Amino acid sequence: MDARIGSVRAGQTVLLAHPHVPAGLALVTAVSNDREQSTLKITASMHTESPPRIELLRMNSAVDAAATAAPMVNYRDGVATITVSDAQGNPLANAAVTLDGLYTANTDSSGRVQFKTPRGLHTLSVSTPGFATFEIDVVV
Repeated sequence: MDARIGSVRAGQTVLLAHPHVPAGLALVTAVSNDREQSTLKITASMHTESPPRIELLRMNSAVDAAATAAPMVNYRDGVATITVSDAQGNPLANAAVTLDGLYTANTDSSGRVQFKTPRGLHTLSVSTPGFATFEIDVVV
């Protein structure tokens, strides 16, 4: 698999060039990888007319991965308990946390989420409503 193709993620814009569809920019809405069949499925949508006009009504500060406290990780009996908090140590409740791009779970009111996973280096993608998604590497 080409490394450039493997790095495509939902939310990115890609240039489509295929003989059976109109060429142009498309928004990637989903990416799935079938390792058994060695296939990568990318779902994208294109605007058939001019793109919609976006007007900024309100602006929030984004959750910045560099300013976010490193997640606390506890590991026991094959289960990693990860606590995600902001730079002030406040828990990020109801944040969607994805482990290695495969498994997603929401944090509880204390910012905790659990995954059954082996020890080692893992990538967490953290998304919380109204803020930019960020990724961070953790060692379990």
